[in-house]
Amino acid sequence: MIYLDCSVIYRDHKVHTGVQRVTRSIAREAAKLRGGVRWAAIEPDGNNIRTLPYVPQPADADRVPMGDVIDFRPGDVYFVLDSTWDRKILERLQPFKQMGMTTGVMCHDMFPVTHSELTNMRRDIFVSWAREALKYSDFFACNSQATLRTLKEQSGAIYPYRKLDDSALFSFPLGADLPMPQTGYVPKNPMLKKAFEGGRTYIAVSTMEPRKNHAFLLDAFDILWKKHPKLKLCVIGGKGWKVDSLIKRIENHPGKDKNLFWLRGLDDMEVQWAYSNARCTLYPSLAEGFGLPIIESLHYGTPVLASDIPVFHETAGDKIGYFGLGEPEALAEWIERIEEDGVPDELRPEGFTWPTWRESAEILLREISLRASENLSSQGRAVSMAGIFSLPGSDKEKRDILLASAQLMASYPAAGRLNASRRNGSIASRLSSMAGIEPSWEIKSHRAVLGYLAVAVKKLLRRMLTPFVKSGWEKQSDFNSNSARLFKSLISEIASLRSEVNDLRNELSEREEQKHDA
Repeated sequence: MIYLDCSVIYRDHKVHTGVQRVTRSIAREAAKLRGGVRWAAIEPDGNNIRTLPYVPQPADADRVPMGDVIDFRPGDVYFVLDSTWDRKILERLQPFKQMGMTTGVMCHDMFPVTHSELTNMRRDIFVSWAREALKYSDFFACNSQATLRTLKEQSGAIYPYRKLDDSALFSFPLGADLPMPQTGYVPKNPMLKKAFEGGRTYIAVSTMEPRKNHAFLLDAFDILWKKHPKLKLCVIGGKGWKVDSLIKRIENHPGKDKNLFWLRGLDDMEVQWAYSNARCTLYPSLAEGFGLPIIESLHYGTPVLASDIPVFHETAGDKIGYFGLGEPEALAEWIERIEEDGVPDELRPEGFTWPTWRESAEILLREISLRASENLSSQGRAVSMAGIFSLPGSDKEKRDILLASAQLMASYPAAGRLNASRRNGSIASRLSSMAGIEPSWEIKSHRAVLGYLAVAVKKLLRRMLTPFVKSGWEKQSDFNSNSARLFKSLISEIASLRSEVNDLRNELSEREEQKHDA
């Protein structure tokens, strides 16, 4: 099972920034693609992780009711898709990793580290999250190669005990499509319709925050309006942080609601309509992890002018026009050229193709499954413990044993450096002997299962025995009650399996006799 974490939009379903649009789009499409995908979130008090019945949406009247507490199994994947920077989710999942779970994290950007002055996230909180992710996560998914490189560059300073290699990192494209309006769709929002009257409207789609550089846009249009007073600038996006002076400038601007518009709370269909009817999309960001509005604009056939930063060259290449951020005249000159001569051929996005959200989710799920498979293959512990589920008994009993095993393993971290089996002989052999199973069992179908269990018990006992291995194997009285109970449960499983092996041997013998008599 793959669990996609949606904790932020569960906690506040009204939030609708770019990151949450990514979360909702991937979560929605991933569940359509595979039956083995579930949405999840951590409880508000942080105690448990539960399923969600559907993906929280901004239009929801109330918070989504949570489902059951997740009972994780070996082979499960927990992928932190949302920007859960203030919750220790991965640390809480660590006991389950000991029993074969794989964990992954979506890295949208590293701006609280690289551009802390432009964000509303405290650097120390983000660094604490990044340190936890680097310590516990098996892999990282990034929205671009630019984000991937930055993560790799910054990881050593944040958590020097792990060197990220290529096997733990990958990037994948975000989707470009929005819900398609019906044929002849006309938005009901009167200000949106007013903003597009005249057909000379330029748009900027993003939350209003310092990194998006809206002040640069206003500077450029204040130059343009002197010569082209009928031009319109429509800013689409909610209020962010550190923009009080910018908002005051917009509210007091003489062109407000005439040729300068700031629209908030638009739904996806209204945004898609704006893309399709704009003369050009403008994106003067100082820094970006991906730049979703650029791809969305090109997808709907709208030309784009954007700041000359590396990530935009990665995602859009030569399909858009670039301007420097030194002087607003650079952007003003581009727009004046469009107004006087029309859209130049190099800005026309004919032939532009980009994955949809469905295709984006499909790429992500494929990469997640690959990492989970590699993780299980590299963890003898996980593979062996997964074999316990082939044994008789209820799944709940086996999960209880595995979880207790994981908790015990986490309690004795030094055990991994201590080879208890060499000091005390083969633990697997002793267990087989205690359960009355000979090493040379003949039933191949059960031999693998017995092997799984023997290796699981061996790895478990290496950790259980660490504190008292020097005092001898026989001192089982030193076990605490939980360890003793778990130990007896595992021995009981082997004994039960031995009985089943004997029954199968007898059945096979009878079949051979019947065949011989016939």
